[in-house]
This record gives sequence, structure tokens and C-alpha cells, in this order.
Amino acid sequence: LGRLFFVPYSDFSEKIYKGHPQSPQTAAATTAAAAAAAAATAATAAAAETTAATAAAVETTAAAAAATAAAEAVEEETPGRDRRRGLRRRTTR
Repeated sequence: LGRLFFVPYSDFSEKIYKGHPQSPQTAAATTAAAAAAAAATAATAAAAETTAATAAAVETTAAAAAATAAAEAVEEETPGRDRRRGLRRRTTR
């Protein structure tokens, strides 16, 4: 811990203070942080792709619902089997 938090009597803190390269611990921490950032970026990209896919699915569902509604409207406009049966029943009686 002394090496990570730069306690005055640790070797690495003195080396860093004098301008020497980073300690192995600090380099490892930096690498780990970079890896975590890369993983977070990848997760964000995956989430964005998932969101886009979900949006596309919602659009597809909405389009299908609109098509179904249009088909139902056409069916209602044109006399269907039930109406013809009803008319025939009325005419035969």
C-alpha cells in the first residue's frame, strides 16, 4: 500500500518523485483501468446495438400492427361471410 499511495519512505514514491518511470503497481493499475474502460466501452456499444435492435423490433411490430389494422378495416368495408349469411337468411325467410 505504501508503494501505491506514495508513502514518503517507500522506494517507488521516491523514484516517481525524482522523475523515474512509474512503479509496476501503478502501471498495472493503469493497465487494469484501461482494460476496464475498454470493457465498459464494449458494453456500452453492445447496449447501443441491443437498443437499436429493440427499436427495430418495435418498429416492425408497429408496422405489423398497422398492416393488421388496415387489413381489418378492409375486411370491415367489404361484406364478409357473416354479412352474406345474414342477408341470405333474411332473404330466405
